[in-house]
Amino acid sequence: MKTTFYTALLLLFIGFSSCSSDDDNAQKQPETHANLLTKINDVTEGLVTTIAYDSSNKMISFDRTANDFNPETHLTFTYDAAGLLSEMVAGTAITKYFYNAEGKLTKTEQSNSGTIYSVHQFVYAGSKVTDNYNYAPTNQGWKEIYTFENGNVTQVESYSATSAANPNGTYEGTFHRSNYDGKPAVKSSMPWQFQFPDVSANNVGTSQYCTTCVSNFVYEYNADGYPTKRTENGTATVLYEYKRL
Repeated sequence: MKTTFYTALLLLFIGFSSCSSDDDNAQKQPETHANLLTKINDVTEGLVTTIAYDSSNKMISFDRTANDFNPETHLTFTYDAAGLLSEMVAGTAITKYFYNAEGKLTKTEQSNSGTIYSVHQFVYAGSKVTDNYNYAPTNQGWKEIYTFENGNVTQVESYSATSAANPNGTYEGTFHRSNYDGKPAVKSSMPWQFQFPDVSANNVGTSQYCTTCVSNFVYEYNADGYPTKRTENGTATVLYEYKRL
C-alpha cells in the first residue's frame, strides 16, 4: 500500500515539476514588438533612405540620397478616411490610388503638373495579380503577372510591348522566388500599396531569373525577428534600422 502511495506521490511531483518548468519556460520567452522601418543603408550602392511616420504609425515621408545612377528622392504620402493610401507626391509628380468596394487596389494614376502620363491597372485571379502598365504618350506599356503563396511572391512573369492591339505583349522571362524566412518583411511597416503587387509577408531567400542568374540572401535579425542586415551572394550589403513599438 505504501509503495502505491509513494508511486502516486512521485508521479504527482513529476507532473507538477513538468508544469512548473513549462510555465517557467513560457515566462522566459522574450516579448516581441512590432517595428517601424526608419532607415535603409545600402552600403554597396551608397544610398541611404530615411522614413518618417505619423502618430498613427503610417508612413508619411520617404527620403533617399543620390548616387551616380539614382537621383535624390523625396516622397510624401496621404491617406483617406479608411486609412488607405490615397496619394503619393514627388515634387510636381503625383500618384493617385483607386480601390474597389472591397478595398482592393484596382488602379494607380501618375501625373505631372496635372497631366496623366501613365496608369497601372490591377487584375485579380485566384493567387495571381496582373499589373498592366500603360504609358500615355505612346499608348504602349508592359505587364507583369505575380503569383502568391502564403502571402509571398513566388513567381513574376514579365511581358513587354503591350498595347490595345497586342494586350499579351512579348514574353520576356520569369523570376522565381523561394526560401522565404518566415520572419516579418523588412518593409512590412510601409503601406502595402507603395510597391504593390511586389509585396511579400516575409523576406526572400533566393531569387532566380535564369540558370546562372541567381541571388541568394542571408539575413541577420533583431530581437523581434526583423532583419537588420541583408547580404546578397556574400558581398552586397544592406543595413536596416527600426523604431520599436
